[in-house]
Amino acid sequence: MADYEKINWQNGEAGGTPTSAENFNRMDDGIATAQSTADAAQSAADAAQRTADSKADPGDIPDVTGFVTQADIDSAVEGLAAASDIPDVSGLATQSDLDAALARIAVLEDAGNGA
Repeated sequence: MADYEKINWQNGEAGGTPTSAENFNRMDDGIATAQSTADAAQSAADAAQRTADSKADPGDIPDVTGFVTQADIDSAVEGLAAASDIPDVSGLATQSDLDAALARIAVLEDAGNGA
């Protein structure tokens, strides 16, 4: 788009700015360009508003006043049992050890009952 060139209208019967189709068309073209630019700017503003309207409304965020925070949890468990307080259970019977022992007992009981 070319820069606007001001006509610099002059009053006067002799030597004033002539009224001509060329000058009026320049004004008309300038008005049309300004209207087109304004319409494009309004369309962009409307699109931006629609985008903003489609985002979450801060009012939709629930009030979490009084909810437990991580600091509350950390404070509540501070001083309770630490991992080092858990006894060592290595070498103790496992579930499979117990199952095997129960199976042997059942075999012995059956043998003792004459089975």
